[in-house]
Amino acid sequence: MKINENTWDKVNDRNTSCFSSRKYNYLREFDAGKWAVHLCKEVSTDLNGVMFVAKRTFANDKVLPVTKGFEVRFDFYNNLPSDEVAIVIKLRGNEYSAAFTYLIDDIFNGFNALQADKDVVDYFFNRLDVWKTFFDRADSKGLSDTYRRGLFAELYFIKNALFPHYGAKCIKFWTGPEAGIHDFELGKIAVEVKSSAGNKSTKIKISNERQLDDSGYDLLLLFQVSLSVRKNHQPTLVDMVKEVATLFHSDHGRLVQFKNFLLMAGYHPMHEELYLTEGYHVDETNVYKVSQGFPRIIGSQVPSGVGGIKYSVDLSACSQFKIDAAAAEASIKTGSK
Repeated sequence: MKINENTWDKVNDRNTSCFSSRKYNYLREFDAGKWAVHLCKEVSTDLNGVMFVAKRTFANDKVLPVTKGFEVRFDFYNNLPSDEVAIVIKLRGNEYSAAFTYLIDDIFNGFNALQADKDVVDYFFNRLDVWKTFFDRADSKGLSDTYRRGLFAELYFIKNALFPHYGAKCIKFWTGPEAGIHDFELGKIAVEVKSSAGNKSTKIKISNERQLDDSGYDLLLLFQVSLSVRKNHQPTLVDMVKEVATLFHSDHGRLVQFKNFLLMAGYHPMHEELYLTEGYHVDETNVYKVSQGFPRIIGSQVPSGVGGIKYSVDLSACSQFKIDAAAAEASIKTGSK
């Protein structure tokens, strides 16, 4: 399939190959394997979309995702058999048109290897779950400064703390992109990775009351990466992504998993040029054992009706919880056993 943002120009009232429902104008444009895929435009907004037809029985129980970049809807038109439904994925704002085009390319090219109706519908919605997470975390100009630093720190942890002990299988411990409670989970050991930057800041941001909660774990470690942010410096976030990707080059399955996790973390190559002017220097790393007495808010302490808690912790007040590198490495090395 060859598609770009201008491809939808073919969907217009002058094109006699188009047909319409009440909500959309359609044009059959390409086939993904045995599946006919139609370009479409919403009549009321003129926003781009794509449609394919599926058996209603396989689609009725699906949750239709909506995010700032796209939404999914069912559509019906007169000559559609009663046991089928048109599944439409539609752009929600033109500022996301470039990302939407990548999404379409990714999902519908994946149809080529699929034969069964149910497999196509399942694949479509499973893949949309990944892309929904991307749109939830990245805006039309990519990741914010804070998210860039946070992702850099997590990749640094994978490269330097996990891969030396676990090899390519270490990617399975990265739970943050899948909205895990903690960034990494190694059996009964959890690791929360935090970055701090600027003037040797020791303050870290905590985004909810579960992030520093060690309930259900034998050990919760806080891995702090202190960064200096420098213009036109290396390594950039792009450099770090490429370095970590090379760790999985001999294991295709793990490499695919890594790329999926990057997407779920809000990272896509379309934004790489935006990330090249900012680099990071790792000034130091520190590891803390989060346990009784550590300054934190945890779920069991929060009154009923209170939520959406965000706060900061000054690690300069946590020196008694700091553990040395050897002890941290030993815990990480044995965490999944």
